[in-house]
Parts: sequence; structure tokens; C-alpha cells
Amino acid sequence: MSARVSTAMTLILLLSAGSVQAKPIDKRFEQSFDVAPGATLHLEHGDGDVTIEAWERDTIEVVVRYHYDVKRWALGGEERDFEMKFDQRGDHVYVAEQPTGGGVSVGVHARIRKEYTYTVKAPAYCVLDLKGEDGTVQIADMQGSLELTSDDGDIDLFQCSFARAELSVEDGEITVKSCRGDFEVECDDADLDFEDCEIALLRIEIEDGDVDLDLIAGPEVDWEIRSDDGDVDLDFAGDLSAKFSLESDGGDMRLDIPGLLDVEKRRHSLAGVLREGRGQVRIRTEDGDIRVRELSTGG
Repeated sequence: MSARVSTAMTLILLLSAGSVQAKPIDKRFEQSFDVAPGATLHLEHGDGDVTIEAWERDTIEVVVRYHYDVKRWALGGEERDFEMKFDQRGDHVYVAEQPTGGGVSVGVHARIRKEYTYTVKAPAYCVLDLKGEDGTVQIADMQGSLELTSDDGDIDLFQCSFARAELSVEDGEITVKSCRGDFEVECDDADLDFEDCEIALLRIEIEDGDVDLDLIAGPEVDWEIRSDDGDVDLDFAGDLSAKFSLESDGGDMRLDIPGLLDVEKRRHSLAGVLREGRGQVRIRTEDGDIRVRELSTGG
């Protein structure tokens, strides 16, 4: 039997089977945990969207909503199921999707609708350990440390005061607004936007994407940004005292800083000193432009 005949017979069988509506899955899970300062939330959220907000109760409350609906033409197969696993061991709370052994049904799928969300309320002091595949993560008003790993999803942080924040993202956009703390960011293909953030220690390593920074600087900072292919724009305000070092193999470089001393410009580098030069600002790109500007008081 030729491949063309075999393919035609398969299509005839599928069409003769008719339109089969898979039974939708609609589940809701809710769990609460009493915690105290020092607590850590370990959340593995798959490709679900996550919202985390601080509240005044010494309780972590997690609500998971999962809806999966598929319409298909198929000869058979399994339905996709969904379960959650919740656990608390001492100061550590664990939340993760539980494998069930099911899978997407075999066949030709005409339409798939999936809604998958985590809504978390937690004390501001909680440490967050998040691991995801796809999905948007939004975090507001938290004050503990953050460690976040995501394959493909947008990250939004609002009004957080992190002792330390470590972000590892492959694809997506990272937006950080009105936050404080030390940040380390590593990403492959993403755009970074920091707005009105007070950061003493900043490490950014990015392969492909633009970096837009609007920072409030104390007297002494340690900022380092490395990019392969993307522009870096840094605006800062405050009484910063630092040595600036810019390097780019194929991009333009500008230091728009009144009163900059000891300016040294070469073909692929630009350097200068602001005030006493107590801190460090280092930016390097392969093919991107670099612009650094000091804002007047009040923006």
C-alpha cells in the first residue's frame, strides 16, 4: 500500500468516526498553611499563570483553577487529567502539579481551550521559590527573597522590597516597577524594563533583547549589564558616586552625565568617573547601543 493511499484511508477513518467532544475538565483546588517569619513557598506551576499578593495574615493561601476543553476527531486515546499536591514540612510549603499518567487524547484536534491559574496570598516576609514552564507571573508587595525560573513567560514585579531576587528566564518580558533590593537576572531572549527601582547590586546577563533601566541610585552601587544583541538604556537619579565603564564591539556609546570626570573614549570603549567614584557601573554589548543618562532631581 502506497503512503498516499494509507494517508487517505486514515483521513477517511477519522472523518467517519465523526466529531467527538472530549469531556471537559474543570477543577478547583484550595489549600491554606499557617506560617511564620522564615517561611518559604516552593511553587512548581507548569504553564499556569501565577498571581502572588501580600496580605497581613500569617497564612499562605493557594487557589488553583484548571479548565481544559478539547474538541477533536479521533480514533481513541486518553483524556488529560489534572491533580495537585500540597505539602508542608516545617517552614517550607510545597505546591506542585501532580502527574496523573494521563495525556492529550490521540487524534486530530480541532480546538483546545485551556485556563490554568494559581492565585496566592501570603505574608510579605515569605521567601518565594518559583519554577515554571510557560505562563505569566505577577508578584506584588512581597519583601522576602525571590528565586524564579521560567522557560517562556512574562514576569511582572510591583512594589516589592526583596532582600535578593534571582530571575532566570529563557523567553518573555520582565517588568520590574517600584521595587527595591539586589537583583540578578539571566535570560536568553527577553526584554527587560526596570522602572523607578532602587537597586544597590544589579547583575544582568542577556543574549537577545533590550534592557531599559530607570533606577534610583544611592551613593555607592555595583551594576553590571552584559548583552550579546540588544540595546541598553540606563537612566539614574540620586547622589551616585561611581566609575563608569562601557564597551561595545558594534554599537554606539553615550554618557550623558554632567560633571563626569576623567572621560576616556576609545574605538570600542568609553569610561568616566562621577564624584568620588566609589561604586561601579559596567555595561558591555556585542552589537547593541549603550546610553547612560543622569536625571535631574525629581526625574
